[in-house]
Amino acid sequence: MRRAFRCSHRADKAAEHEPVRCNPWLRQYYERLRAAGKPGKVAVIAAMRKLLTAVWSVATHRKPFVPHLPRVPAPLGAVTNKA
Repeated sequence: MRRAFRCSHRADKAAEHEPVRCNPWLRQYYERLRAAGKPGKVAVIAAMRKLLTAVWSVATHRKPFVPHLPRVPAPLGAVTNKA
C-alpha cells in the first residue's frame, strides 16, 4: 500500500510541475511569486489555480485563450536589434 502511494504521489508531483516548466505564461507567474518570497508549494498551487481559471474561461466563453506576457526589459548594456 505504501509503495503504491509513493508512486502515485510522485506522479502527482510531476503533473503539478509540468505546466509550470513548459508554459511560458505560467512560468513567468510562478517565478514572479517565487521572487516575491512565496514558498514553492504555494507558488505551484497559485499557478495551477490560474491555469484552472483560464481553462474555465475558455470553456464558458468559447473563445481561444490568448496569454498576455508582460515584456521583460532588456538588461542595461544589452544590444537590441532595432532598425
